[in-house]
Amino acid sequence: AVLKELGYSVNNAVQRLAIPLISSGQNVLVIAPTGSGKTEAAMFPLMDKMLRDNSSTLIYVTPLRSLNRDILLRLRRLGRALGLSVALRHGDTTSWEKSKISKNPPRVMITTPESLEGLLISPSLAGFLKNVRAVVIDECQEVTNNKRGIALSYALERLCEKAGEFQRVAL
Repeated sequence: AVLKELGYSVNNAVQRLAIPLISSGQNVLVIAPTGSGKTEAAMFPLMDKMLRDNSSTLIYVTPLRSLNRDILLRLRRLGRALGLSVALRHGDTTSWEKSKISKNPPRVMITTPESLEGLLISPSLAGFLKNVRAVVIDECQEVTNNKRGIALSYALERLCEKAGEFQRVAL
């Protein structure tokens, strides 16, 4: 009902195929054209799980800085409607914003591959990291076969040490 109120509908092929797989907890790669609803296909079932597990957190990795604000606006709108906090942390995040995030970590953290590495060493985010149950990697083709992808893979393995196994969804 909340999704319909926000103008969302789950009616395209990408969403019909991806949502059941993501809901089941599988690691999933969603391949579809830009604007096809991949973000929603990933986030609808993952946010639904978060509503049932009040301690769980999620990391959304965007390798393209131009996507950060767009994703933040979209997920924050959805998060507000569902009662899930959403924040963005990347290299341009001000000290004041970092302090705010550290004191009150969101349920959904949007970040870049490089900033994810910084999150992993933040003592104030240890509780947030311990509760990560899923990571979404947007535009994953931008980090495959390059140094950023290697660093992201390493960061995800380090995150496993803190959170245990978690679901991975690549878009």
